[in-house]
Amino acid sequence: MVTPNAGGEPRTATSLRSMADALFASPTLVDLCLLLFRDPGRRFYVNELVKESGRFPRSVQLALGKLETAGLVSSEKQANAKFYRLDIDHPFFPHLSAIFRSIPDVRSLLRQALATVDGIVVAFLRPEEPETREVPLVVVGNVERSDVERLARTLAEQTDQAIQVEVFSVDDWRRQARRERSYVRWLLEEPREYLIGDDTQLPRA
Repeated sequence: MVTPNAGGEPRTATSLRSMADALFASPTLVDLCLLLFRDPGRRFYVNELVKESGRFPRSVQLALGKLETAGLVSSEKQANAKFYRLDIDHPFFPHLSAIFRSIPDVRSLLRQALATVDGIVVAFLRPEEPETREVPLVVVGNVERSDVERLARTLAEQTDQAIQVEVFSVDDWRRQARRERSYVRWLLEEPREYLIGDDTQLPRA
């Protein structure tokens, strides 16, 4: 998609995410808005937003505080959980909705693209470093690393977000999982956002 800028020059949709990050001064806030505006009627609790955005809890809480102060989201407590929802009656809602719905969502695009690659058993995202724009992707399966890297480069160009790729064969994942200390064992201790498969499909030691 190409949109014109004020000077009449074409502006590609791939640059929209970087412009939004600069405008709102917080990649975490942009990630939350992408989630919220994708499903404006949904009520989210904080852990959902942390998991789905891949951001650290503290940065998510700070971003939610800014959105709530601006009146764009409202919160309510239920039992021990606090839920957040977009205020669709906010005067800026239609305009911000148009902005965020025009920004490519790297997670959805990755999920769709990886589904076309044969041999993947599971694919998941690791937690991102605070306030970075690099998406850490882990793929496990009998698949060529070059195929995944080519796909990631294409999506990085489309979304203007860097994607870090790690690929494990099924045998290599199992071999490392058997060792008491290994990178795979460390990965297993982290939270994961699955794009393909789930915990039950991870190769067992």
